[in-house]
Amino acid sequence: MPIQNMQNGKKKKRGAPVQARAIYERAIAELGDWEMAPAERAKLYINFAAFEARQKEFDRVRAIYEFGTSVLPLIVTDDLDEDGKAIAELHEAAASFEKQHGQVDAIEKLIIERRREVYTNRLKEAPNDYDTWFDLIRLEEEALNLQTKFIADRE
Repeated sequence: MPIQNMQNGKKKKRGAPVQARAIYERAIAELGDWEMAPAERAKLYINFAAFEARQKEFDRVRAIYEFGTSVLPLIVTDDLDEDGKAIAELHEAAASFEKQHGQVDAIEKLIIERRREVYTNRLKEAPNDYDTWFDLIRLEEEALNLQTKFIADRE
């Protein structure tokens, strides 16, 4: 499989981070939805982020995870297929990275986004579930309070 060859390629092993980075970037740019299954794309993002973390490029790692989680949104169900498990692993890796290297605001934002996703998926299944609606409203109020706090702290 060509993507596996790129992930374990000679450039990465020889210690040529610039060339390895170029290979990862090219794989992401040129291999679109039609070329790779979501599970393979999730693994590519995880491997690319791990490579950048070894290079101590934490801003790049954060950008990779943000892009990967936005392109492959988390699906919250009880029975996940291979793609769903890989996507969940990507989101878990992003959360783990933020917990280790992120700021409190970024971690809180990540938690709010996850909870929002869970509530909206519940509402798609049961739109008349008032408890979930109230939970979502409280979550949005919390998100607004955090955003207000962040703006006030900047000034």
